[in-house]
Amino acid sequence: MDSLIDKVKTTLGLSGNTETASETTTHSSVAKPMGAATTPDSSAAPAAQAKQAATAPDAATAARSTSGPSPPIAGDASSQTTEAPGRNAATGQVGMPLPSSTPSAGPTVSSAAAAVTTSSTSSTGEPAFDPAYVTVVYVLGGPGAGKGTQCAKLVAEKDFVHLSAGDLLRAEQNREGSKVGQMIKDYIKEGKIVPSEVTIGLLRSAMQERKDKDGKNRFLIDGFPRQMDQAIQFDDTVCPGSAVLFLTCPEETLLERLLE
Repeated sequence: MDSLIDKVKTTLGLSGNTETASETTTHSSVAKPMGAATTPDSSAAPAAQAKQAATAPDAATAARSTSGPSPPIAGDASSQTTEAPGRNAATGQVGMPLPSSTPSAGPTVSSAAAAVTTSSTSSTGEPAFDPAYVTVVYVLGGPGAGKGTQCAKLVAEKDFVHLSAGDLLRAEQNREGSKVGQMIKDYIKEGKIVPSEVTIGLLRSAMQERKDKDGKNRFLIDGFPRQMDQAIQFDDTVCPGSAVLFLTCPEETLLERLLE
């Protein structure tokens, strides 16, 4: 029986391991030689490329995101430097404009006054008098405190020259031909302080006159300065003060003396 089966197989061309032969034949039909290049499916390439193009970021966008903002382009209006907020293009001033230094009302220093008061300044930028040879004492105090009385004693006993700022201003406003007389009257009438340049110019001229005439070099400046900036200006342009004599007195006594 077995020999009959073997003959039938031989007749049909079948070997003893039919299943293995068939598997070998099947694998050999799809197997590729080792080392051969694999060719991708051409039908899948366009779909893959389209997906990659849709998901990949734009090259320019990626470059900007990694390298920061792009530098300004020359000639581009957006890259031009702008002025700081609040800056006035004409003056260069930033913020709110400063108020005008010119007073809104009241008398002002005229050009004539400016011409007269140039004598209060030195062409060299130094004080007109050397404090090593000229002594200046400021005498201050309320009206009726006794400034005039004490100055008279110092003149008699210590060889000082008494210069009253008020007396000099009143004499100048009444002097015929004065270029600043009317301006001084206006300031005094309105109860305002006469410009420092005018008062300092009168004091300097009086000091120079007494120094040239009598050789005096010790001066009592009565009723001046009225403000700190006046003292600084006098020290810088005429002569630094050596001392301040400040007289105090009860207010009731001042009123009694003024009413006598």
